Amino acid sequence: KLLRRCVTAGWVSFMGGDRPLAVLTEDGICVMKGERPGHLLLPPLASHGHIHRNETQEERASRRSERLSAGTLHGEAVDVFEALREYRLEQAKIQGVPPYVVASDRTLRDLAMLKPRNTDELKLAHGIGPAKAERYGAGFLAVIRNFLSS
Repeated sequence: KLLRRCVTAGWVSFMGGDRPLAVLTEDGICVMKGERPGHLLLPPLASHGHIHRNETQEERASRRSERLSAGTLHGEAVDVFEALREYRLEQAKIQGVPPYVVASDRTLRDLAMLKPRNTDELKLAHGIGPAKAERYGAGFLAVIRNFLSS
């Protein structure tokens, strides 16, 4: 998942046919050397989302609680998250779909923490692919821009 985010950020590419090799791009080298800032939201721990066999209901609830607290936002990110939720609700009402179709809470949390400034940075958030970036990207970026300028 981390490698995928580095590829999306444009820092890593692949070369070779049958046995591709991951290589740093020019941008990746600049970020690695500290010549250019690099911000990347780390993917959640691998244990999240996997089925745990023979787990009691209490253990599942505890794991879910840990996962929710790991996604807790602080400071300005809380305000950004709430503003993104309002935008999501407006879009959902306009299109007559449930809000999660526009974006999940996890996506909004990622956006609130990343505070992307452009479409490429927007795509680093969980759940934002080319289609969502095309359809909602400008709106998400406009909401975030309000917080960046203040």
